[in-house]
Amino acid sequence: MRQTNHGKARVWLVQKGVWDMPKESMPLAVGYLKAAALANETIRENMQLEIFNFDGGDGQIAMANALFSQSIPDVMAFSVLGWNYRMFGTLAETFKQINPAGWVIFGGNHVANQAERVMRDYPMVDVVVNCEGEFVFRDLLLEYLQGRSKHDLSAISGISYLDEAGRLVTTTEPPRIHDLSDVPSPILSGTIPLLDAAGDFRYDVGLMETSRGCPYSCAFCFWGGAVGQKLRVFPRERLREELEVLAFYKAPGIALCDSNFGMLKSDLEFVEDLVHTREKFGYPRTLITSWAKNKSANFYNIVKTLKENDMHSSFTLALQTLNDTALTLMKRRNMRVNEWEELVAWLDEQGLECYAEMIWGAPGDTFTLFLEGYDRLARRVPRIAT
Repeated sequence: MRQTNHGKARVWLVQKGVWDMPKESMPLAVGYLKAAALANETIRENMQLEIFNFDGGDGQIAMANALFSQSIPDVMAFSVLGWNYRMFGTLAETFKQINPAGWVIFGGNHVANQAERVMRDYPMVDVVVNCEGEFVFRDLLLEYLQGRSKHDLSAISGISYLDEAGRLVTTTEPPRIHDLSDVPSPILSGTIPLLDAAGDFRYDVGLMETSRGCPYSCAFCFWGGAVGQKLRVFPRERLREELEVLAFYKAPGIALCDSNFGMLKSDLEFVEDLVHTREKFGYPRTLITSWAKNKSANFYNIVKTLKENDMHSSFTLALQTLNDTALTLMKRRNMRVNEWEELVAWLDEQGLECYAEMIWGAPGDTFTLFLEGYDRLARRVPRIAT
């Protein structure tokens, strides 16, 4: 077992939101990593795992002070997205100056399958995770504890690293996690702190996943690498228990990290459980999600259920463009997303808010066609997110 000078090996899990907000954004991604790692007895007995959850307004110096002023970790794992990539790269360099023997692990949508670029930009990064991270991260920590060299990780699937000669090695990607109940819940296991120092719910909303994957293959989207794949769902009983924990601690709303909520029959069941939880605890009071692109009878039933029970939600028209050429290049012609005007009229009749999404500069679009589509949308919806 690898020894350290301070007892248990220290592992820092780092996440940073995009917005500067009065309350934190819930660190669900690194919460999953911590929960999966601590479910392993060897890791539990030999490692100290700590989450560092930074706000969108936190700068480089503030983060470095929080991470390194009290103690120095042995392993740093970063949940990387576009807005934090460069900051995290710089923090990795700072860490390696302090602890050259330490390990730096990058995972997340912005770096998965991009190891050549990542390690060129930031040579201090040791491992890039290319797939669902929970069990890969656990296995990396076990290899660290066994004294394995960070240049000899070929036994672990779904990663990229540099061998002793400095050559990039990418291992085969493992199959997706079939049974999501195998992934420990960061909410039920207590690995994500839910209350602040005053005893109040510490996040702007409670984040949850009810499913993983996306059946579409839109050219602009990665969605955790699980595009063009069958949706996998978490067990209903587990989701109900997570809702009750979040409601008990007075989470004002729930935001779902799902790609197409409303597509599955289980989505209506989730909303029914959400309503019952609200009746029991008085919370949560809102639901935010990315809705199914093709609106089925199931979607309309969900919307009616939310309205009848005074659960506020906003509804996204994820159109991206109204230009047929751009839609074809986006691989979205198989969706009925552009049959949107009838849906907007129905939502308006129900007194429900909706907004639209558009992508500026999509291949196949032009300046004039984009503005024409924008104007057409603006006549029907109050807000457009570009």
